[in-house]
Amino acid sequence: MGAEAPAGAAAPEGLAILPLPAQTYAVFESREPMEGEGEIGLEILNVWRRVYSEWFPSTQFEQVEGPCVEKYAWTDESRTESACEVWIPVRRRSGTCGV
Repeated sequence: MGAEAPAGAAAPEGLAILPLPAQTYAVFESREPMEGEGEIGLEILNVWRRVYSEWFPSTQFEQVEGPCVEKYAWTDESRTESACEVWIPVRRRSGTCGV
């Protein structure tokens, strides 16, 4: 669990700032209505399932070592809809070219 921090920010007591390595990430977005008082629904589970069952098998990319990130945000001030980005570190499979 984490949050994006501005460059040069100090971590609050008991927490640490971990930089994301500079590498290529595949980014997938999910948007859905909020279930209740600030509750995020289960659509993000479908994103993860589809990434591994559909996207990876149909592309020339493979996952590499590194942190996967879920980045959450509300899409409106009333917080009735949420958005989530899933960041997965990837590289092109050996011997492939193009997309």
